[in-house]
Amino acid sequence: MNILDFLYEQDLKKINYLDRKVSINSPKTFIYGTKKSGKSYLIYDYLNRLSKKEYLYIDFNDERIDKNEIKKHLSSFLKEKGIKTLALDNFDFSFEIPTCERLIISCEKYKELKDFLQIHLFPLDFEEFISFYKKYSNPQSMFNIFAKI
Repeated sequence: MNILDFLYEQDLKKINYLDRKVSINSPKTFIYGTKKSGKSYLIYDYLNRLSKKEYLYIDFNDERIDKNEIKKHLSSFLKEKGIKTLALDNFDFSFEIPTCERLIISCEKYKELKDFLQIHLFPLDFEEFISFYKKYSNPQSMFNIFAKI
């Protein structure tokens, strides 16, 4: 369970997050969308509102994790630590989703999950882009940069 302990101790508070038009507001949420659409940052924003000891965040794209170890020990780890919120980022559904009070799951492709709020996250629209990149004051310059991304 060393990897779970390591992940549990990670601090997401250091990540600078800017608000999007959509947010997580359901105890069971499934977020899907293309790469680089902001799924992870949406999860970080939600988790940063919670006490560190209340949640566990696992990114399945993290090469340091052993999926078999997580699959084997996750349920008991959640109970042992009293974790109320579990975030499974880039989840591949290779094992059954454990029971937890609040669940946040993200992946690129849509999957029907019973009792989950579904959020289809798109990349930034122009209005969100403007709020993120305030250093550019000329609207034409901003649009040109937006169009290149």
